[in-house]
Parts: sequence; structure tokens; C-alpha cells
Amino acid sequence: MIQVLCDGRLFHLQTKNTSYVFFANPVGRLEHIYYGARVEDPATMLMRHGRPAPASFCVMRKGEYSNMGPDVLPQEYAGFNSGDMRMAALIFKTEDGAAWTDARFVSAKVVTEKRALHGLPSSFVGTKDTDVANLEVTLLDEVGGVEVTLLYSVFADNDVISRSAIVKNVSDKIVRLERAMSAQVDFAGKNHYEMVNFYGSWARERYLDRTPLRHGIQATGSLRGATGHVHSPALILCEPGATETMGETFAFVLEYSGNHFEAAEVDQFDGVRVQIGIHPGLFSWKLNAGESFETPEMFMTRSGEGFGKMSRNLHDFMRSHLIRSPWNGKRRPILVNNWEATYFNFDTQKILDIAKMGAKLNIEMLVLDDGWFGHRDDDKSSLGDWFEFKKKIGDMKDLADGIHALGMKFGLWFEPEMISEDSELYRAHPEWVLCVPNRPRCYGRTQLILDFSRPEVVQHLYDVMAGMIGRAGIDYIKWDMNRNMSDVFSAALPPDQQGEVAHRYILGVYKLNEMLIEAFPNLLIEGCSGGGGRFDAGMMYYLPQIWCSDNTNAMDRLAIQAGTSLIYPVASMGAHVNAQHDVARFIPFETRGNVAMAGTFGYELDLTKLDEKEQETAIRLNKAYHRYHDTISEGDYYRLTDMFHENDVEAWSCAAKDKKQAVLTVVRRTKIGNIKRVPRFTVPGLDPAKHYCLVDDAVEAAKQQVFPGDVLMNYGLWCSELEFRDCASKVYLFEAID
Repeated sequence: MIQVLCDGRLFHLQTKNTSYVFFANPVGRLEHIYYGARVEDPATMLMRHGRPAPASFCVMRKGEYSNMGPDVLPQEYAGFNSGDMRMAALIFKTEDGAAWTDARFVSAKVVTEKRALHGLPSSFVGTKDTDVANLEVTLLDEVGGVEVTLLYSVFADNDVISRSAIVKNVSDKIVRLERAMSAQVDFAGKNHYEMVNFYGSWARERYLDRTPLRHGIQATGSLRGATGHVHSPALILCEPGATETMGETFAFVLEYSGNHFEAAEVDQFDGVRVQIGIHPGLFSWKLNAGESFETPEMFMTRSGEGFGKMSRNLHDFMRSHLIRSPWNGKRRPILVNNWEATYFNFDTQKILDIAKMGAKLNIEMLVLDDGWFGHRDDDKSSLGDWFEFKKKIGDMKDLADGIHALGMKFGLWFEPEMISEDSELYRAHPEWVLCVPNRPRCYGRTQLILDFSRPEVVQHLYDVMAGMIGRAGIDYIKWDMNRNMSDVFSAALPPDQQGEVAHRYILGVYKLNEMLIEAFPNLLIEGCSGGGGRFDAGMMYYLPQIWCSDNTNAMDRLAIQAGTSLIYPVASMGAHVNAQHDVARFIPFETRGNVAMAGTFGYELDLTKLDEKEQETAIRLNKAYHRYHDTISEGDYYRLTDMFHENDVEAWSCAAKDKKQAVLTVVRRTKIGNIKRVPRFTVPGLDPAKHYCLVDDAVEAAKQQVFPGDVLMNYGLWCSELEFRDCASKVYLFEAID
């Protein structure tokens, strides 16, 4: 719900459990008042709303109220070089070279329709939703001739508010954007809070940093051309001592897949300014008269019940209002990917042998990874030549028909954004490569990057990919991207627009995804960038799942998947059972499967090398996946151990929305001598008035244990199976019986 009060100058955005309040003050600045637990009468806040008394060094326009100077106010969207010395949300330059921004309130309106962004992902209103409200607030910088429209949408049931900004040049001269954040939130009294963000690297994505806020700016971001393995486009504030179940938390998530920036600044008066948006490095945008620029959307949520409730808010929101694939909410096929089984060393017979074993084990799809195209036997050639390596696999349709004849679906790997110098495409179009004139080129994995800011490049990629998908009857594609972006320069743009290349590139990536989805609406697409290098909400708008990490080691995946779950739903995380690579630490096949079950589930190994016991385990895992897939993918997710530390025992659970089923997974990392006690974990999300059977297929139904829901929720279950073994695991399935 959105309330407009106080003669149209006070705005109250109200979700089920939160309120967000801001005010157009007497001098026209949008002043942030409150974001926190739900209130009913925000107008009374203005009676005693406190502002710091500015010192002589706090500057403002002549004649304005002394306590409304821009450097002391908590604001909604701060300007630059006009009195506010903190981080600016908007910076633009006029033709005279001046960088001066001071946009003031003009009008506001509540609108029925949520505005969709052009060429960018944006959350949507479901067909059955009735409790989504939208507000558009217009600001104007009269001197610079720039109009700013701030967009707010309130998803009440999910306790989520989405935001973005549209910047329009309403003058008759050229304006150059230098910085345009998607959103800003200014807090008062939160300077003692802590900041949580993500860090990592390839094969070690989305580990968690938690540090106290300090005076000054604390920021993360990416200039890698993608969201990156190192930092994710999200920021969390939490009160000290906040846990999974207690404490106040705020999450800010950007729906964008390119260069991003997220920061918290504690100012001289102990206010906290949070900003998130496109990274201002390598960014500028030329706005001719009448032209507009739309920032990527972000969404935010507040929880008074710790990180767990915060995560569930985000998961529900993304499943209901962001992921639009027809595969969203549907059971994904169990797949086997041949990469770790064969790498580049395969032929048709080897792939068919893996598929035949997969069919025997009730695996439902085979994915042919890198090496099927051009003349590619290593990573030094053929990217861009998306036609069959006939000496290796023959005709793709024949191979696809062979897979389909086994009753399996067939998937194919692409890396559309990349090009090899040793390729037919490069020889035909060397100008299609991102490179800076008269500078030495940078290479990553021996490959260069196609200029996706050029529409003809996107169209060419669509033509060849759609041709292969349609001709061979491809059911799934894995979209990969295996290097960071450098040499960011497009031969197709003039010098004064080179700052637009990185953003135009991402718009091209989105465009190609959109074209493929429109042409093949039932195609299942999985995102990938060397694993989790582009795991973000922007890609999730187009793709229902993303490969979580190239690191498939089950013990390493515990931290990677837990960190990912802080923001993203389990159903989006690509997770597979891998081969036993770690010779120093034996991880049972069943544990590898149980960890992969906390994701989309599949296999990344040579099925033909499984012994009889492993085959039996695979069949059992596949059956279990189907039995409780819906609860894991669509239910409420609970982390039961501390995600900020590596624990001897890790545990998580999922509860069905209707409370008829729950799945508890427990994994022991290491055995400790003279262990203190068998671990015990509660099973949250149940109906305390119901009784639940602990289902064990090895035990007769009449002899299976039954527990009251309130006992499982409050006392829990002793997990005696994990007492004495390294890397042991157990999945406990509870089903309601009344």
C-alpha cells in the first residue's frame, strides 16, 4: 500500500511488516524519514523529526532554512557539488563543463501499472497479485535541464520494495551522465550496524564478509564487465548480534549483470547512506535533448527476524516477481554434463555411452559441453564458429536424435560472447572484437570478447544459435562466459560515447537472451561464467538457474551454496554430483549427492565408470530428488548453522509452504576425537499441531517414527548417524500424517 499524505508531500510505502517513509520538504528536497518495522501513522514522525544543526561549513542556497542544508539531510536521491559532500546518487555535466546537480521535488503520483524498463530486467506483477502498488516521483534540476523520475513498487506480501530511476534531458543541449545510482537510502541511528557483503574468486564464490560500519565509505563492486566472482551486486546491513532468527537486517540487491557498485557511507553526523547501481568507473552516457537513461532496478527488504526471514523474503520475491521462465516452479530434469567426464576428449560414441548409462540410472538429460564446434580440441580455437566439429561428432541432429531415442533430453554448451582469433568468424569480422586502437590486446583463456554493443553482432549470434537449436531440437543450453572484460572500446561508437560501451554490452547480452526466449519459450537456459561469475538477479530474470561454481567439491560447496542462499533461491543454484577429485579427502558418493540436492541437481562425471554400489546410490538419489524436489525448490529455506563460520557439522532444512513436508540435511565435515555430543537440529516451518513421520524407505511404514510438529520445531532431532565419520551426511524426510 502507498499513502500520500500532508498535502501530497509525505509518502508512506507500506508492506506487510515494514514501512518506508520520505517527505518533500519545504525547499523541495526529498528527505528520507524512516525505513523499519511497520507503522500506521507516519505523519506524526514530522512533529519531532530531528535534523543535525549544520555548522558554518555546511553550505546551502541563500535564503534556505538553516537546518535543511543538503549536507545534513537524510535524502532520497542526492545531488552533487551543490552542498551535499557525501556520495552523490546523480552526477551529470552540462555543455559548459559544469558538474552540478540539485534536483528538487515537482510532483508525485500513484499509478496502477508497474513500469517496465526498456532492455533491462525488471520485476513484474503476477496475474493473481492484488497487493502491488507503484509510485512515481518527479524531480527537476532547473539549471541543468534534467528531470529525474524515481520509481517505487511495493510488493507487500514479500516485504520487498523495488526501485529505479529515469534520468531525462529536458533541455535543448547535450547532457553527459557521469553517475546514476539505482537507489539511495539514508539511515539515521544505524551507524553502529554491521555491513555484510560477498567476496571470493573463481571456484570460491560468495563467501561472506561481516564488518562494523565505520566513518567514511565502505564499498564493493566490479569493473570486470560482469558481476564477477569477486563481489556480488548486493549489500546487507544488520544490527550487531543479528543471527538467522533474531535481529534487524536490510538487504539491497541490484538486478544487473555488468559493472556494479554498492556502498555504505557513515557521515559526520553518524548517518548511514547506502547506494547501489552501475559502477561509475568506465561509465558515462551522452543524453541528447529529449533522451532518457534508465538505471537498473534494485530491490530491498527489511527483516526484524534475522537473516533467515530476510532470505525467505528475497527467495519468495524472486520466484514470484523476477524469474519469468516457464521453468520457474517446475521440476527441472536431472542432467549429466560431460565436461568433468571427458573435457575435450570425446566423440559421438563416448557421449552416447554416457547417455545410455544415464537412461539406466533414470537421469533425464545429457548436456554436451565445450568442444563440439569448429575444430576445437582445446581452448585455443573456434569460439564463434557455432557449427558442428563433424570429424568429432558428425551431424548434431543425428546425435540429438540418438539422445532423444533413449528418452532423454539433450542440451548444448555455448559461449556466445567470446571469439577465438583462430576462427572463421574472426577472419570474417575482426572489427567485431572489443579492443582499444593502437594498444596491445589483453587475452583471457586465449580468447577475445565480441562487441555486444553492436546490434549486428547480437543478430548474428542469434541467427547461428537459433539455427542450431531449431535444427537439432535442443532442449537446454548452458550459456558460459570465461573471462573478465578488458580493452573496453567499440569501433562502432564515436569517441564521446566510449563510456557507454560496457552498459551497451550488457544490454546486448539481455537482448540475445530475450530473442532466444521469444523464439524458444520452452528452452531451459542455464547461466554460467566460469561457474558463478555472473550469478545475479539480472540474469535470473531471463534464466531460471545459474551454475553456482566450477568448484563441485561437496565440502567446498557447503560454504558457496550457503552464501548464495543468503540472497538467491535454492531453485536457481546449479549443483552437481562430481567425480572424486580430492584424493586427500574421501567424500562419499551419497554426501556429494545430498549436497547437490540443495540446488538444481545433476551429475558432472563419467557415469560409465560408476561401480554397482554407486549406480544404486545414484538411482536412490534420483528417486529422492523427485520425491521432495518441490519442497526444496519452492519451500521455505532455513540455514541451521552459522554461515559466517566453517562448522564441524553443517545443516539446513526446507519446509513446504503447505507444511505437509520438510527436508532436513545434515553434513559432518570432520570427525572430532571424543566428540562432545551427537548433533541435534530443530526442523522449522512445520505445523506445531500436526504429527510428522520420519520417512525411511528401509523401514516398514508401521515401524517408522512419528513426532509432534511442535517437538520437531522446538526440541528437534538427534542426528546419531553422523557421529563417527568424516564427510558423512544424512537427509531426513518428514511428512505430515494428520
